[in-house]
Amino acid sequence: MGRYRNRSKTSLCRIFNCWRCEKSFGAGGSGASKFDELYERAQNIRNDIQKQIDEIRNFDEYKNLSNTQKNKLDRKLDSLTYGNVAVADLHIPGVKTNYQAHSQVHSADSFGDSFGDFTHSKDTKSLESYVDDKFPRYNDTEAKILEDIASQIKDPNIIGEIHLFSDFDVCQSCTNLILEFR
Repeated sequence: MGRYRNRSKTSLCRIFNCWRCEKSFGAGGSGASKFDELYERAQNIRNDIQKQIDEIRNFDEYKNLSNTQKNKLDRKLDSLTYGNVAVADLHIPGVKTNYQAHSQVHSADSFGDSFGDFTHSKDTKSLESYVDDKFPRYNDTEAKILEDIASQIKDPNIIGEIHLFSDFDVCQSCTNLILEFR
């Protein structure tokens, strides 16, 4: 079981409220229902991924793989099962309104990209407050979404609203990016 399955709605709601990125960071009346909507979208993405993984594991071609080949494919499939999922809804003029990202899907060539309409890592980074860590944080789900949004915004003074939900706890690097983006 992944960490996301052990989360209580309360802790997710707390995280969601912390990362409700708005230019005017005020209290809105629709927080709980927006949280529920984004939470459900993230879970639907996970369910869709799991259905496709189950289909792969039921194919005769999979069953006929050698143990070595099967283990290699299983590691890739498991990384999709247990990776982080983030979703975002936007209300910014001239910018796409819905985003979804998976921590293991970095480009159109990534294993699992065909499982959904995922936001990919950008070659050119607009945000600068990444934390140096054991591994690059450029591929974090929140970073992918925020970089994609930043690449579409032409006017730095534009006002809008972003609702960003991440299944896993938001790391320090992504926290920095969220604060920088605001």
